[in-house]
Amino acid sequence: MLESIKSIIENDIHGGAKKLEPDQNLFETGVLDSLSHLKLISLLEDKYAIKFSMKEMKVENFETLSKLAVFIQEKIAGKAKP
Repeated sequence: MLESIKSIIENDIHGGAKKLEPDQNLFETGVLDSLSHLKLISLLEDKYAIKFSMKEMKVENFETLSKLAVFIQEKIAGKAKP
């Protein structure tokens, strides 16, 4: 899951220009901003056939690859907490 999300960000958001670490803060390092955050949400919803609620779109769930991977796994399993 983590590698798949990493690939989406590296290839679809940044065109392969950024190499990411699992615990790197994606917002503080400029990997994601408000527009790329929304684009990522759309790409993830399409890839994993899920829908994020407004509460689930909060930055905390998308801070790092590790947090995002766990959140999506829990969402798919029906255990995600907004």
